[in-house]
Amino acid sequence: MILLDTSFIIDLYKGADSAKPLVNELRGKSLATTTISLFEVLTGLYHRRLKEEERSFSRFFSTVRLLGLDKPAAEQAGKIMGELMRLGKQVNALDVLIAGVGVANNVEAIVTKDEDFLDIAKVADLAVMTY
Repeated sequence: MILLDTSFIIDLYKGADSAKPLVNELRGKSLATTTISLFEVLTGLYHRRLKEEERSFSRFFSTVRLLGLDKPAAEQAGKIMGELMRLGKQVNALDVLIAGVGVANNVEAIVTKDEDFLDIAKVADLAVMTY
């Protein structure tokens, strides 16, 4: 299973040229995202009152598996954040939660352009596909 990060989901929606090469590579694979990415996307949509985009993203989120922050995911996220703190790395907490969900669900990789995940991958069993 491939985990789609918020950055990829938004770029996919926008039709960003940088994301297009990965679309073909991901075709036919089992795809998932997290309820944390859902939260991040919805926050922006509700803040800007983007009704049309809200409907589009709602359709998208109904087509991929949604993974939640349960106890094993929170434990993994805590381990990741603790290791990053020990190394003096400051990383967005939401990215760490997303990574924890991915590790707990044994995802194959996460697709993102967010460089925080490169630091996270140094302390967690999480492959990163960047674009």
